[in-house]
Amino acid sequence: MNATDPRIDAIMRLTGCSLESAELALTNIERGEIASEEPEEMPKPPTQTAGLEIKQVIVMRDDLNMRKGKMAAQAAHAAMAFLVDKLGIRKPKSKQLTDMPQFSTEEAKWLTAQSTKVVVRVKSEAELMQVYQNAVAKRLNAHLILDAGRTEFGGVPTYTCCAIGPNYAHEVDSVTGNLELL
Repeated sequence: MNATDPRIDAIMRLTGCSLESAELALTNIERGEIASEEPEEMPKPPTQTAGLEIKQVIVMRDDLNMRKGKMAAQAAHAAMAFLVDKLGIRKPKSKQLTDMPQFSTEEAKWLTAQSTKVVVRVKSEAELMQVYQNAVAKRLNAHLILDAGRTEFGGVPTYTCCAIGPNYAHEVDSVTGNLELL
């Protein structure tokens, strides 16, 4: 991988990250260290979008006793999963980015404005799955992260967190608003 790889270029353009960060993100993606599912159809934004906050909430399992660095890495995977899926990087036959993806109004606003992120906690895998399923049922951007277990969890793949959004804050809050901050 190098800066001439169009996937690296797209990650850098869309996220504003450094070459090193984009290469690391793509390496992690290719290793399968980020797992997610996205609803087939996104909700329609309200007709009046001015003044509506857009955010992403990372829901982290608090029962795993992960090191702080591990939690930070898992949160980064979750935050990036939205872009990875949107760019089509994870699709098996997609080695080159040929077309720029279409971003909804709320997604574009989140990428180009504040990119609000909040991290909250849940106490179990069951609670994580419930939050994720609720988001999917409401047709929000939702990405579930499955850690490969190489550095923690004794080699056992483990669901560590999920990202809800970017979507309008009131929609995300309908799923995550009752959860405590991490």
